[in-house]
Amino acid sequence: MAYLTFEDYQKLGFKRIANANDFDKVEPEAETLFDVATNGYYLNHNLDDSAQSKLFLKALALQCEFANDTGASTPYETSQDDVKTVSVGRTSISTNSSISNSVDSNTGVYQLAYRLLQQGGFMYRGVLSDEKRGNWYRDVDRGGWI
Repeated sequence: MAYLTFEDYQKLGFKRIANANDFDKVEPEAETLFDVATNGYYLNHNLDDSAQSKLFLKALALQCEFANDTGASTPYETSQDDVKTVSVGRTSISTNSSISNSVDSNTGVYQLAYRLLQQGGFMYRGVLSDEKRGNWYRDVDRGGWI
């Protein structure tokens, strides 16, 4: 089942995607990007009325709008749209930086949606220590031990 339906998208106040058919074309790809970016958080947790769930759904709605507006819903499509011109003699490639600058280079998620995921705590990769037992765990984002 989809995290976000077209009706829920509209209830959140979004309206740039005009109809359910267009929304249904981009939502599954956005959902997959978010599952990868958040380590499948909502595969194991339920969406509810919490502030964290609302941030997740707003970010997903923004990602759907970005994919609909640009026509690029996967990281591959985004990178393909990034090439503007190619010359063979003396090899020259110029890029269309507007799309590539709009997405996170690691996840392919639209920057504004990525920021909302960060606010919701979805992008933290560290594991807290178990202070009672004195165990320390690897903090992936900081590249060290906590």
